[in-house]
Amino acid sequence: MMQSLSGGRALARAARILAAAAFLAMAARPALATLDYNLAPGDVVEFDFLDDDELPRQLTVSADGKIQVPLLGAVVVAGVPVGDAQKLLERQFVDRKFLHDPRLSLSVVNFRPIFVLGDVRNPGSFPFKPLLTVEQAIGLAGGPSVAGARADESPVAASKIRGEIAGIDADIVREAIVSARLSALLGGRTTIEVADLPESTRPYIRNFEPLRAVASDYLAAENQQFAKQKQILGENIAETSREMALLEEQIVNQAKTIKFSREDAERTSALLKNGLTRASEMSRVERQLTSDEGRMLSLQTQVSQLRRSIGELKRDLAQLEDQRRKEALLSLQDQTIKLDKLFALRRASEDQLLVTANFSAEALRSGQSVIDFKIRRRVNDKIESMAVDNLADVLPGDVVMAVIRRPEPTTLGAVVRPVAENGVKVP
Repeated sequence: MMQSLSGGRALARAARILAAAAFLAMAARPALATLDYNLAPGDVVEFDFLDDDELPRQLTVSADGKIQVPLLGAVVVAGVPVGDAQKLLERQFVDRKFLHDPRLSLSVVNFRPIFVLGDVRNPGSFPFKPLLTVEQAIGLAGGPSVAGARADESPVAASKIRGEIAGIDADIVREAIVSARLSALLGGRTTIEVADLPESTRPYIRNFEPLRAVASDYLAAENQQFAKQKQILGENIAETSREMALLEEQIVNQAKTIKFSREDAERTSALLKNGLTRASEMSRVERQLTSDEGRMLSLQTQVSQLRRSIGELKRDLAQLEDQRRKEALLSLQDQTIKLDKLFALRRASEDQLLVTANFSAEALRSGQSVIDFKIRRRVNDKIESMAVDNLADVLPGDVVMAVIRRPEPTTLGAVVRPVAENGVKVP
């Protein structure tokens, strides 16, 4: 709840050690469980039909708690967890007979913003990110507004760096899940497992099950779409083969017809020589023979074309599988490069954090000013105000208050204990 704004140079080493400890404590906190997060006005969700080629749609929860869903129209989702909201939409699609077995995805892409007010340099609203702490929120607002105080520059920089590290960690998790999905795809599996995650990323994933469920659904949709493409090609090959078989039967019958026409022509020619028939009859027989032979040539040409079509379809089927595997391998290679860059960026940020951080217990003892932190949060349609410390979690829609004050004379030189709003000391 209280934090010093100054510290001596002699405390730099202790400051760096305690800053690193604070960072490790922050990294150990559980991530925001997105599936259990209750939607509220201002949140932006991404809605997608997993079994079609349409791009996902981003829907904003309106002031009356509704989102405009394709086909369904307005649906109230405010106060409903994300996972339950997805099931609600699936039931409505079935109940209203739009879809028989809907495969949907619903996820939060932008949480409603937080607000940082009080004694900060740049008060206002800021985008929310999972794992955001009060200290990081103050850093987003430019840090405490203490003019000319050199000692507060390091806490401000440390807060910003911690915010950057939290963002890098979220990026690492996202890219790790993509890598796991690609590994499962290349392995021919329908779900992802921990073993599919790059080993270096596993410590950053604190709650694997929800991530696995979403990634496995996405993978299943990809596999289903690929299976449909293979099925369509296979059906085209089978249909073309049946059509060619029918033509080959017609060729056999046409060959018999031509044989009869030739025999008829030979008989008519003999009769014409003996004067037993007219020349016009001979002409008719010859025209019939020419027509039958032309029909045979047409059938043979069609069979040849169908053979080429079957060959092309089989080549497309083979290329479909090869292309999918090549694209997955290239994408997995790109993910490895992305993760290497993120880890390098994280290491650089950690080094910078150890150099700049000075939020330490020694600074609290020697500081001349302290900061009281409060969070105002809507809970069950009521606004609650609570005193917190600098590492407390911030949730979407929270109002973070920072108030700088001079400590009581009796507290100077001693550890300042957090005090609740009702005056009761917090141990």
